[in-house]
Amino acid sequence: MSLHSPAWTKDLVIYEVATKAFTSPSGPESGNFESLAQRLPYLAELGINAMWLTGHSLSDSRHFYNIWTQYACIDPQQLDPSLGSGQEFRALIDEAHRLNIRVFLDVITHGVMNDSPLIAAHPNWFQGGSWGMTDYDWRGHHPDLDEWWVMIWSDCVLDYGVDGFRLDVSIYRPDLWLKIRERCANAGREIVVFAEGGEVMDGACDFFQRIVELGSNEHPLDMEQPLLQNAAAFFLGESYRVALRSDDGGHRMIPNPDPVYRTAQLSCHDCGWQDFPSDLNPYVAQGSRAVFGYGCLFTPAIPIFMAGEEFNADFVPLPALSPFLFGSAEPGRGRWLYGSQLEWAQLEQPAKRAMLSDVRRMLSIRRAERDLLRAASTDEPVNFLPVPCAEPVDYPVPYVLWNEHKAILVAANYGLNQRELRLQWPLAEMGYGAAEPMLISDLWGDEPARRVNGETLADWPLTIPGDGQFRGGLAVWKLARSP
Repeated sequence: MSLHSPAWTKDLVIYEVATKAFTSPSGPESGNFESLAQRLPYLAELGINAMWLTGHSLSDSRHFYNIWTQYACIDPQQLDPSLGSGQEFRALIDEAHRLNIRVFLDVITHGVMNDSPLIAAHPNWFQGGSWGMTDYDWRGHHPDLDEWWVMIWSDCVLDYGVDGFRLDVSIYRPDLWLKIRERCANAGREIVVFAEGGEVMDGACDFFQRIVELGSNEHPLDMEQPLLQNAAAFFLGESYRVALRSDDGGHRMIPNPDPVYRTAQLSCHDCGWQDFPSDLNPYVAQGSRAVFGYGCLFTPAIPIFMAGEEFNADFVPLPALSPFLFGSAEPGRGRWLYGSQLEWAQLEQPAKRAMLSDVRRMLSIRRAERDLLRAASTDEPVNFLPVPCAEPVDYPVPYVLWNEHKAILVAANYGLNQRELRLQWPLAEMGYGAAEPMLISDLWGDEPARRVNGETLADWPLTIPGDGQFRGGLAVWKLARSP
């Protein structure tokens, strides 16, 4: 773990917001800082404590998928006037902090639009191009570029109060992010920096966005992923890797050379990439309590998911959204998740309200049991084991996290029918005595707490309701040792 990581890093639950699509005060693609601020109490009630804001700086309105995106950056140091003023941006950050929500800005690290005034003003800062844009010349030894970069992002922290940054594509210059962190720390502000991928330098980056992805750009969910089959084995085994974005826009996996926090991502803005099937919803969980809880919220990782996933939002493309990365053909037919307009009226549907209620319950459990249900760094020992069953079972394999005082067991059911298991709690491995009395509590369902001992837990029956329904798909039990 970076020595610069704030203590609150391990408790983060990150919710990604596309500013223009999250609200629609004047119709589709009209969201702004003010309308977003009005929705923040909803996030606080949900249990979110960090917002990844993918929309603040001056950007092109048609370059990617024919809509306004943060990723078509024109000038990173200017707020986009269609989103609001500096005063309104500061009010958004202040309201988030009042509700104990931290705010991370999305930083476009590779370059700017070809017609950006920055290129005319500083032609020596730029060389080459990618994504139909002009790239910064990060290896060209430009002290004025370096100082400008450090200044604009430090000022975002010191002038507006943001809490950190997500770095798109790659970190490129870890040394500059170390300077940004140092400048902020000297002013009394600890920040978090997390990167999509790229180079690693101790202290520059707290974690990577794409360490664990339950879905992909091409398909909403990969049920063959080891994490969804056996979460404990995945996190404790050698399969743990850092995902880095390669030059061709894909992803490669490398052994993690530096200790960072683990993350588990459901959906993000990249879901529904070009060529995504037009008949599929690019959200990942899609109403699965099992996937949301077992694979994300109850693992020893920082959860990351896109706005709307918590109530299984329907995909509603913005009117201009094209299915093509560059181009305006077939408006309204794209599947890129960044361009899905959230329709809050969907919460009038009982199934959507039920999903929202269940995700709130999961986040409430995570918050109440934060000494166990929190992110761990890759060099930190984690008491995390699969739980054996009396008979062979298909995935998902139940797992348990514990400390000297208590344990949390999580089991899941991806099917629509009820699942019956007989579990063998690994008490010896946990250091719990077979004869000692303990109290077991149902955190997910409604069964009353009761006294048990080791003999009871050696052959413990467990019923998990079918997935996709209220209080279905999961079993979450707490075992407390007597004081």
